[in-house]
Amino acid sequence: MPSFASKEKSDSAVVLKTKGDVFYSTGRFPEALDYYTRALDKAENEKNNRVYNACIGCIGNIYASIGDYNRCLHYYQRGYKAAVKAEDVDLQFKFLSNIVVCYCFMKDIKRAKASFNVMMRLPVQDQQLRQYYCLNNQGFIAQTAGDYAMAEYYYKETYAFAKERNMPLMYVQAPYMELGNIALKRKDAKTAIAYFKECREMALKIDNSDKMSRVYKSLSEAYASAGQADSAAKYKAMYLELSDSAFNKSQFYISGSKLFKYENAVNQKLIDSLTTRNTTQLVVIIVFVIMLIVLTVLYRMLRLKNRKLTDAQILLVSKNEELMKSDKQSRLLLEQYAKAVNTVHEDDVPDVAGEAGQESAGDIEGEAEDADGKTDDADKKERTAAALLSEEQKNLLLNKINTVMADMSVISRSDFNLNTLAQMVGSNTKYVSWAINDVYGKNFRQFLSEYRIREACRRLSDKEHYGNMTLQAIYEELGYNSAASFIQAFKKVNGMTPSTYQRLMANKPDDDA
Repeated sequence: MPSFASKEKSDSAVVLKTKGDVFYSTGRFPEALDYYTRALDKAENEKNNRVYNACIGCIGNIYASIGDYNRCLHYYQRGYKAAVKAEDVDLQFKFLSNIVVCYCFMKDIKRAKASFNVMMRLPVQDQQLRQYYCLNNQGFIAQTAGDYAMAEYYYKETYAFAKERNMPLMYVQAPYMELGNIALKRKDAKTAIAYFKECREMALKIDNSDKMSRVYKSLSEAYASAGQADSAAKYKAMYLELSDSAFNKSQFYISGSKLFKYENAVNQKLIDSLTTRNTTQLVVIIVFVIMLIVLTVLYRMLRLKNRKLTDAQILLVSKNEELMKSDKQSRLLLEQYAKAVNTVHEDDVPDVAGEAGQESAGDIEGEAEDADGKTDDADKKERTAAALLSEEQKNLLLNKINTVMADMSVISRSDFNLNTLAQMVGSNTKYVSWAINDVYGKNFRQFLSEYRIREACRRLSDKEHYGNMTLQAIYEELGYNSAASFIQAFKKVNGMTPSTYQRLMANKPDDDA
């Protein structure tokens, strides 16, 4: 199997792994396993992924050497996945080569072939190593399939390839051992003994107790097959003695327990991390759901509120239209009434000289004036006006006021004010102001603003005659000098902006619909 020896010598993880490699190369697996486990821990802390993955492979090799193929496969597959993640092609190749052999020992030829095909597609830089394991692994696959002739061919090719390129002796000995195993399976004990004796000489040079114990075991089986019981017993005793001295089962159990404990700690750490992440995700989801519910409720409440507001605005628009129609009829009646009354009481409207104040209404900028905020002097004037005017005089004055106010060309002038109105109705500001307040409960500015805004509503509703006019053109014609003062006055009268009013009028169904 490929070696996972590291080329790095720079930190403690590498040092620990190097010590493990020394014990592994001599077949002392318990000590090697202990060092590899410690190297894993260090490499994880140092974030040295290459050393970490190499240690995983070495641990897999140890379990393969003692025949625990399920466990060794676990480590090989784990290492291969890590190598894929790290995009380490050379390490992927080594793991796949070992996985192929492992599947062969487990008699799973289908998976062995699949892993071999993946291995051969990797662009490995070391072409010598690639060719060696290509030949050697094909020998294992053929041997597992029972095709001993083909297996023998590949092992001989592997042996010759390693010899010609002066590869380390371990690469030469490995295919020779398999040639001996094939000869033994063919019941050719003599040939098997010859192969195993050659392997014994190579194992002595390698100085690896594990390889030597394997050779002794194979020689014992070969001599037993040849009917040479004494030689078989001799090599069996040598195998057991070397195996017991090199492989301390109790020590290996202790080292395995350390590895198991380390992996449990790693798994627990992973579980804790996943639990924390899941808890965090759950909290985030709960908060998100709560926020979504709150936003949904707020959205529904806002929609309901907007719907009610829209309904109220639509109702207001409808009422405003009715009011404008009613106002039009009232104006006609007032004009007829005023003509009749004026012919009889032309001189009955009182006029008090010197009382005409200059209450300007040009742009009505300060319309937030409190209608009830009158001074004592104003109250005194109104009480005086109330005492001087009879009911008939008040009605006559009011009719004249309404007649003037109905003339948009007059009240839309920017200089139109209370004094102008008083002059036009033949009275004074005191009587005019009192009449407006007494009947309508408003001061002059509010009274004028309602007339102008009502006209603005009429024009905004009349698309036929005013559809081409801009909002600015409309408010300037009605005596407003700025959009701000117009919008403020419009909202005070109608409770909405001119643009909202336009939109509602545009969406309002026809009366005949």
